Amino acid sequence: MANNLSSVACSAGMTCLRRFPMTATVVAVAASHLDMHVGYDVVVSNILAGPLIRLAPELARLSRAQGLLGLSGILHEQAERVIEAYEPFYEQLRVEQEDQGWVLITGKRKP
Repeated sequence: MANNLSSVACSAGMTCLRRFPMTATVVAVAASHLDMHVGYDVVVSNILAGPLIRLAPELARLSRAQGLLGLSGILHEQAERVIEAYEPFYEQLRVEQEDQGWVLITGKRKP
């Protein structure tokens, strides 16, 4: 699931699948079309750090247990705050990639 259909969000989803190999059906869905009752295998968001921090509980609710997370649109100096916001819900959180000061954070939903 991607909150927008950008190539960055789709790339983040593929990076998650490489880090945590699994069989998953990947469908890009705009946020306005989400089924809030589905536990998605992969949740990806490419928005700025402030909204990502505020949306942590909602994005976690979209993810099934052991589901994968990819967050981008985050500046390097904001990464630790974003990770802290997602730690109650996800494990193995880390900066997976960095490009020109922007980072990709990945993790796995706690059981």
